[in-house]
Amino acid sequence: MVPGRTPEMTALAEAKVLLLRGEPGIGKSHLLAAAADDARSRGAQVLSATGVPSEAHLPFAGLHQLLRPLLPCVRDLPEPHRAALLAAFGMTAGPQTFFFVALATLELLADAAARTPVVVVADDVHWLDQATVEVLAFVARRIAAEPITLWAATRTGDPVPWKVPELTVSGLDDDTARRLLDRHAGGLTATTRERLLTEAAGNPLALIELPVAARARRLDDVAVAPAMLPLTDRLEAAFAGRLAELPDATNALLLAVALDDGCGTSSEILAAARTTEASFQPAEAAGLISLTGGRVRFRHPLVRTAVYHRAGEADRRGAHAAWADVVTDRPERQLWHRAAAATGPDDAIADALERRAEQERGRGALAGAIEIMDRAARLTPPSGRRAGRLLDAADLAFELGRHRLVRGLVEEAGPLLAEPRERARHLQLRDILDDGRPGDVAGIRTMVEQVRRMRADGDPGLARRLLIAAARRCWWTDPGPADRHLIAAWADDLPTDERLVVLALTEPIEQGSRIIAALTDHRDQAEPALRVIAAYIVGDFERCVRLAGPAADGLRAQARLALLVQVLTLAASAAMHMGAWSRAATTAAEAVRLGVETGQPVWTVAARHVDAAMAGLRGDAVRAGEQLALIVGEDEMSGVVPSAAHQSRGLAALAAGDYAEAYRELRPIFDSSHPAYHRALRCWLVGYLAEAAVHCRRADDARQVVADLSTLAGITSSPALQISLRYARAVLADDEKLYREALDQHPPHWPFQRARLELAFGTWLRRQRRIAESRDPLRTARDLFDRIDAPGWSERARQELRATGESSQQPERGAWQRLSPQELQIATMAAEGLSNREIGQRLYVSHRTVGSHLYRLFPKLGITSRAQLRDALAAWVADGRE
Repeated sequence: MVPGRTPEMTALAEAKVLLLRGEPGIGKSHLLAAAADDARSRGAQVLSATGVPSEAHLPFAGLHQLLRPLLPCVRDLPEPHRAALLAAFGMTAGPQTFFFVALATLELLADAAARTPVVVVADDVHWLDQATVEVLAFVARRIAAEPITLWAATRTGDPVPWKVPELTVSGLDDDTARRLLDRHAGGLTATTRERLLTEAAGNPLALIELPVAARARRLDDVAVAPAMLPLTDRLEAAFAGRLAELPDATNALLLAVALDDGCGTSSEILAAARTTEASFQPAEAAGLISLTGGRVRFRHPLVRTAVYHRAGEADRRGAHAAWADVVTDRPERQLWHRAAAATGPDDAIADALERRAEQERGRGALAGAIEIMDRAARLTPPSGRRAGRLLDAADLAFELGRHRLVRGLVEEAGPLLAEPRERARHLQLRDILDDGRPGDVAGIRTMVEQVRRMRADGDPGLARRLLIAAARRCWWTDPGPADRHLIAAWADDLPTDERLVVLALTEPIEQGSRIIAALTDHRDQAEPALRVIAAYIVGDFERCVRLAGPAADGLRAQARLALLVQVLTLAASAAMHMGAWSRAATTAAEAVRLGVETGQPVWTVAARHVDAAMAGLRGDAVRAGEQLALIVGEDEMSGVVPSAAHQSRGLAALAAGDYAEAYRELRPIFDSSHPAYHRALRCWLVGYLAEAAVHCRRADDARQVVADLSTLAGITSSPALQISLRYARAVLADDEKLYREALDQHPPHWPFQRARLELAFGTWLRRQRRIAESRDPLRTARDLFDRIDAPGWSERARQELRATGESSQQPERGAWQRLSPQELQIATMAAEGLSNREIGQRLYVSHRTVGSHLYRLFPKLGITSRAQLRDALAAWVADGRE
């Protein structure tokens, strides 16, 4: 520790990202300022932003404050990101997206850090606009490899959407507190001195301000404020006590300052307060404000709070109305003041706010749009469009991933619903919130009825969204063939890609062959991502993985990350079942990261289940346990996708050789009375169930399951069902002919399933005492398992080979297999010829982070240049590793 440096200063100096928490006046801002000065003295560039309440409703206001010194460098950004950032700051027009703004910020900071280390300081985060807070959260998750430091401060108890290290700033120790009090308030009686020390509890601001309040109110041996109040309230009361001594004109002036958004000049403030410049002097003399360069600043944020609360609702509305008369040349500010001045419902203001919310949405400021639309709803009569505007705000909140806010807005709108369209939208939003949970059949039928009504009322857009929602609900809960068939029949009116998804969600088996045939037609692909989903649902995994690549690239380029997460999750699951495990690992890892980023808990859980299942199959019990623990830790989401939970636990148990546990976990997926039952998922898990069954004396039960599914095999050409059934029939029948038929018909790009089949056949041959014949399939199984890095299964094949009298060496783990999922993804993209910046744009990280990953992975692969990367990847693929 540096001599004279506080523990908090040391923590800041040593932290990459750190959030200070503490009560007002505890010294957070002082610590940040001191740490920033220290960083400057060591050559760092310090960029700072400080939140103020009056700017909290201005999207990206804090970000503009932070990045102002770097704006000349915006010209070096890629065009989509440059345009997004400039639009966010109101410097250009055009619709943009939040993630382009966030990535532009990251790139600006990274480019600046390439010249000199950068320190980002965000003070009073609780008063920064939400758009800025979310951009900083995005940046905080991506600067591990950058010479960038992020320090922030917020009040105790205020929510901040960052999962970063935190440090609680505590009060001064007793000796330091006494010295500070004596320096600022000498001559106090012993009783008052001890009382103030007790009330201040080490808070530096309290030690300075409470004595001033005591003297101003001629208090000595009595409390300066009611002792039962929290310290923050007592400090606010201390400032409020000084306000009571000021002239009315000065208090009106201070209220005008409190309601300013930080852009008002002193002349504008005087106009809003309807007073003269002389009114400044009493407030300056009282130490409440400072006037510098034509700008008015409060000495401490609590002064602003005291002014605001002391004024009362009527005075605040009047001050907002006065501001609205002053800023007539700035429509956005004027509208906000008019809305705050309204005394009741006002359709004209509400309509203007709605238009403004749409503008904010267009520039990517969803957080600001939600706040504005919510305010529009409050100014709308309950009998008017209030419910619709609450639902509009809920739609915006869903886009931003704020599911709790969505639920609150939807519940508030419920009693106000009047129009059929509002009821239909309400139903759709409620359904989205429950995505991934088994539902009730009655709910699906209600949705179908709403589809019928919207079609009759001439609202095809909403009818289409409801139809897709109803189909999605059929994926989680089977309403029966009649309802599913009705939904599927209505899909004929939809565009091709939407029709394929609805058919897949409702009748994946009955329509499977039709869907697979349609997927081979490359015309009329308005939404390739939907084809990925359809291919997955019908079990055409090879096509799913093949379509996912270009679909994901398109979604990344459009910053449509919500749909991208779904595509990545399903592609990862498909690759896992086929045995393309390196691809599955990188895809699942990206899905988890972006699922968290975009606030999609259902799909984040689903992606974690893929990761857990794959780790279990590979024999990595630690990784599987970690992912399952993370899922369980998400209490709100622990009950979603129950079939996926049973799958991941069952496959992990199977790979570990715990067949009884594997059967217990997998069997509910085939039981129509169980919440985990899944009509489609059971089709490609039946082979795993059969394998577990033959080892735990449940073969008869599994045969009945296979018999039931065999009737479906004649209906659909689903590769996943056909492969799984062929395996299941062979291991359950103990029949050589079925083994050989399964091997002859096995497709070439499913190495894991092929290896399992070879292992089962070789084991069967050995147990028939056909030792020599058994060695070939067992060697094939061993080699395939080695290539896809399935050590547990490889060892099982080696054990069987040893039982035939043949030993085999343990394989060396390949260099590529030692890469992390993100390293593997970056290496693959680099080998394809993408530049660091292009890779960064696809993965939503900075180009410098990409370079750092490449620098670290080159030695792991035994290469020294980017040019060698392509040959190394080609050799790995040629060896059958992917």
